[in-house]
Amino acid sequence: MIENNKVRHLVVVDDESRAVGVVTQSNMIEHLGYEYFVEIRRVSQVMTKVLFTISKGATVDQTVTEMARNSVSCLIIAQDNRPLGMLTERDVVNLLVDHKDIWKLKVEEVMSSPVRTVSPNTSVHEVSEIMKQEHIRRVVVVDEDGKIVGLTTQTDLVRGLEVKYIETLKEVIKEKDIKIESTSRDLADKTVYLDNILRSSIYMGIVVADLDFRISYYNPGAEQILGYPAEEVIGRDVREIHFEENVGLPPFDTIAETIPKNKSQTFTFEQDKKNGKRFIDAMVSGIWDNEEKLVGFVLMLRDVTECRRAEEKLRESTRRLKIAYDQSTVYAQQLNEEITQRKQAQKALQKAHDELEQRVRERTIKLVNMTEQLKRQLTERGRVEQALRLAHKYLSKKAADLEAANEELSQYDHIVAHVLKAPLRAIHFYSDFLREDFEGTLNGDQKTYIDSLTRVVRQGAKLVDDLLEFSMVCRRSGPIETIDVGVFLQELIVSLDLPSDVEVVMGNEWPTIEAEPALVQEIFLHLISNAVKFNHLPRKRIEIGWLPAGDEHYKLFVRDNGIGIEPRYHEQIFHVFEPLYPKEFEGTGVGLAICKKIVQRHGGRIWVESEPGKGSTFYFTISSAG
Repeated sequence: MIENNKVRHLVVVDDESRAVGVVTQSNMIEHLGYEYFVEIRRVSQVMTKVLFTISKGATVDQTVTEMARNSVSCLIIAQDNRPLGMLTERDVVNLLVDHKDIWKLKVEEVMSSPVRTVSPNTSVHEVSEIMKQEHIRRVVVVDEDGKIVGLTTQTDLVRGLEVKYIETLKEVIKEKDIKIESTSRDLADKTVYLDNILRSSIYMGIVVADLDFRISYYNPGAEQILGYPAEEVIGRDVREIHFEENVGLPPFDTIAETIPKNKSQTFTFEQDKKNGKRFIDAMVSGIWDNEEKLVGFVLMLRDVTECRRAEEKLRESTRRLKIAYDQSTVYAQQLNEEITQRKQAQKALQKAHDELEQRVRERTIKLVNMTEQLKRQLTERGRVEQALRLAHKYLSKKAADLEAANEELSQYDHIVAHVLKAPLRAIHFYSDFLREDFEGTLNGDQKTYIDSLTRVVRQGAKLVDDLLEFSMVCRRSGPIETIDVGVFLQELIVSLDLPSDVEVVMGNEWPTIEAEPALVQEIFLHLISNAVKFNHLPRKRIEIGWLPAGDEHYKLFVRDNGIGIEPRYHEQIFHVFEPLYPKEFEGTGVGLAICKKIVQRHGGRIWVESEPGKGSTFYFTISSAG
């Protein structure tokens, strides 16, 4: 009974139907005999494998909605399919009692945690003992990696009771089968007769509902009157149809109160249909069982629209007849005057008719001219559309050719970089071999030559890499994302692991932009690394900030206290292969050129404000909408 009725409690009554106690699933689990555990040894045999989980970021409102939609009493809060906590219907009731606003709470704030877990090979007896000792009704079954594979509840243990308990009932049921079968045949015959009578009442709509107003019977007459097929309304609340049709029914609570007193209630309501307003007479009566106990309602409907219309026509005809009778003498006196007026009206009408015909002729001529002009315009439009289709086809082919050319160019860049770096690697290896072979015989100048050769080879390889990056920056395409600049910069600075003598200063409030994260990171990497490299001070300070630059742009900047740049070089530093201090500082002069390309790609510009010995401030603008 517990399993079939989906309940966890049963009330125990005596022969006079008086309650003497309650038996729960927990009582049954506590008193399961040893023979139950001999047949079912592992929890994997009784656990529920179809589970419903939700992320910890969901709200309690979303979680309760999922529980109701899937008809479950609990949801497991999981991350990477590992249990973090659990929310049960009892937890939800406690939240409502505490008057908490469940629409704003995150489920991770109120979930039961940690969750009790067991492996699939755990014995059912052990699970039962865990439930009794820890006073819980559910355990989560996980595999060796801690991932969820099932859920075992007290209901699952009860469901696993051996067939032998059911066999005991089969003998009792078998004795009743003959009587039930005979009674069923009689009932079926009566049901057929009754159903035929009800369905044959095509002019009378009959709807039967239980005490909760759930529809259990709906005959063809009701289908014709209300306009809903039976398969759409059986099981639905009759009040839903009331609200959908917006009919003027009395409150259903009033019906439920008055029917047991008056036995029935009649009323009329209106329906707005495509072919006009319909009037429906209705009578609601109660359905009582053998003990005179109300068990449901029957609604009988009759379309009285035609009767209403006939009555209305009769009343209107009577009214008009009376008016005609009262005015007959007046009409007789005015008849001669009306005849004279009609003759005058006929003359005026004929004149107006002639004028109308003239206007129609004039309008017809204009319409013919306009039709010809429209035909010419449509012909011209067809030629333009054909030209546009050919142009679109041509542009599509050019776009495909351009994409293929870009791909070939990208492959070519990588091949060229590989070919250029191959001899550089060979020179590097040979210089290392010379240093190792003649380590003891090299004088100071010879060591300097070899060291210079190694440094030049390293710079050459770096130059090839920078050249490849510069050529790829405009062809590389990534997804446009929403970037919180403040969070983005904090993560970037942590990943750079700057020296201890470098201080980075940032504001607290930052905007969000729409851009390619990899390219924005490239800009800040070059600007921050330059701010560290071109600085001789023992305490290096870098300030990163932003300013509004119009409605659709932001101006970001990186400011340092380094060596500074003379104004005459402010444009030169953004050109490729033009480093200002090639001997004092290592570099290829490509970094700022790459920054310029990226900023231009995002619709902005980059510039510097600096003086020698007073540090530098690099500004660049970027669109706020990507």
